[in-house]
Amino acid sequence: MAVIDADTHVIECEQTWAYFDKADEALRPQIVKSDVPVTHKRESPMAGHAFWLADGRMYMKGGQTSSRYPDGTRDLANPDARIKHMDELGIDTQILIPSFFLGSIIEHADAELAMAKSYNRWMADVCHSRTDRLRWLVVPSLKNIEATCDMMEEGRKAGACGLMLRGYEGNGTIDDPRYDPLYAKAADLDMAIALHIGNGSPSFDEVKNTSGKKGNIVAFIMPMVIAFNALMMSDIPQRYPSLRFGFLEGGSMWLPFVLNKADRFAETYDLKRNTESALADSRMFVTCEAHEDLPTILKWAGEGNLVIGTDYGHADTSTELEAHRLILERTDLPAGAAQKMANDNARALYGL
Repeated sequence: MAVIDADTHVIECEQTWAYFDKADEALRPQIVKSDVPVTHKRESPMAGHAFWLADGRMYMKGGQTSSRYPDGTRDLANPDARIKHMDELGIDTQILIPSFFLGSIIEHADAELAMAKSYNRWMADVCHSRTDRLRWLVVPSLKNIEATCDMMEEGRKAGACGLMLRGYEGNGTIDDPRYDPLYAKAADLDMAIALHIGNGSPSFDEVKNTSGKKGNIVAFIMPMVIAFNALMMSDIPQRYPSLRFGFLEGGSMWLPFVLNKADRFAETYDLKRNTESALADSRMFVTCEAHEDLPTILKWAGEGNLVIGTDYGHADTSTELEAHRLILERTDLPAGAAQKMANDNARALYGL
């Protein structure tokens, strides 16, 4: 049985930025390192770390330390090693998603476009001869909508199967009419719209978590959930009837809450809402996790709208490299449901 990993990641490296146009070289992200000794980490969380300096802001470089990944697999320095590791994990195809762009907020339009161009060219270069195993999502420059449409066309020819967005972009949600050209282009090119957890809002980024990591359990997830609600309550799925939407790395346990609230809203304001088929009607797909109460989730999502992502490349609470196996081995799911999650549904989402 073929297995599709709907959510995996790459860790950006210097090669990621090797595809800048000559005129944009000054905008290329640079590596900076803290000279604070690691012994002083309590006084400075920057101690011992390297960062990308990009458009005047610093972003942590590299993913969390992990011994579970062979050398060259996370940064695609050795893509064949990654494919070999996929074979060991029983994965036929991975959907590659960036790390840097999940939380970066680039202020200037020229820098945003130059970085997006370089990343997309890097993906095209690495994956073009491996599109049977490695597929990828185009990174947009939302300050340059027309240029993003061009990048989508170029990316589609090079094996891209979707456009990555975040729940918040700027200080608004993604049902903003200014994004209509992207939805139209994605529909024309048969590309998915993939909403990944993350944040592109300066205002949301300014909200402080005084309890440190303990305060971040759901903060990075909520923009994606808000995007789901915004799209579900909009007419975008109806205006683009072939367009498919993925909601990635937030698990699926939030679905009953959101759909229940939608039902109550519809009842209160006399709106038509069929929650049992809401995802299918709008062609929405959600990544689930192996530990979740999937029998309950299936009652809300339907068997054709859950997909499985391992979060390959990262090492956090969403990462489970054996997720497909664990779900396929469950005995509490309806017959055939796990197989749909592991393969068929992801193929439908990404048009594979």
